[in-house]
Amino acid sequence: MPGKRFFLILIIVATYTSLLVHDGSGVVKAVGFEQLLHLYAGVVSSRSPVHIVHDPGLRELPVATRQAVAVILPGANRDFPRQLCQVLENRPPAVVECSALDGWHCTREGQTALLNLRKNSYRVVVFDGGHHLPTLGLAPDLIIIPAAHGYAVHSYMVDAIKVDTVVRLVRESNCPVAIVSVPRWMMVKNEQALAGVTARSLRELSTRAEPVSPYYPRANLRMSRYNNTVFAYINREYLNQPGLFFRRLEELGPGIEKINLAFDYGAAGVMEASGFTDLVGRHLKVKVERVNHPRNAFNVFWGD
Repeated sequence: MPGKRFFLILIIVATYTSLLVHDGSGVVKAVGFEQLLHLYAGVVSSRSPVHIVHDPGLRELPVATRQAVAVILPGANRDFPRQLCQVLENRPPAVVECSALDGWHCTREGQTALLNLRKNSYRVVVFDGGHHLPTLGLAPDLIIIPAAHGYAVHSYMVDAIKVDTVVRLVRESNCPVAIVSVPRWMMVKNEQALAGVTARSLRELSTRAEPVSPYYPRANLRMSRYNNTVFAYINREYLNQPGLFFRRLEELGPGIEKINLAFDYGAAGVMEASGFTDLVGRHLKVKVERVNHPRNAFNVFWGD
């Protein structure tokens, strides 16, 4: 049973969040935001249970290491090559990535950096919505899902995807991705919180006994391919230019048998998303599935 300190932190966070939502000046965010996250991570996130959802076995790293898990938090710094080089100098057992850095690996430069990262470290992704779908084909070693009511959800992006769907897609494509889930309300994007959850997850997951196949990433902007399956994220650019989507898809090579689409529902309504899904199926004559839903953490929680 959680103690009084635990509930006191929840009350403080709820009060601060209310002030933050109604503060247009940014003063509240400037005062104590990082300190509050650190406190929340230490008292709440450190107690977060880790649920193993899918365990195909982690690959064995070529070099054993006992260094701390590295976390690259989202922020204004978008010099991803420099960030990764600095982090990998310490040869961490795992590197935790969030949305922008994860998506960058779909670029040519990002795929080169990915090969370097995988040499001695596990790549861990905080999978909090459909915007992470296009990198599923890049076979992250572990994805951590902040889950609420069975959905992987972002705090504000409207692109939730069911946890069961993520597991099914990984199994269908035979992509060796380990999946764990943690309660959404107990997880914050804080170095202490993410490093702790990752370390606990890696201790609980098994390791593959058989040799690992050579890894060759196949990706393009907001899409990737594993075996004969494609994972793609459809934003306003692809909605307005389906021809651009088809050209980039073609660059992933022939033999595609299924395409999984996640949509940015801030740019597309459900009808528009369904229409685009049908268009792709008719044009390519392959199975196409729309896999996410127009929800975020707020409306999943309230059941909207």
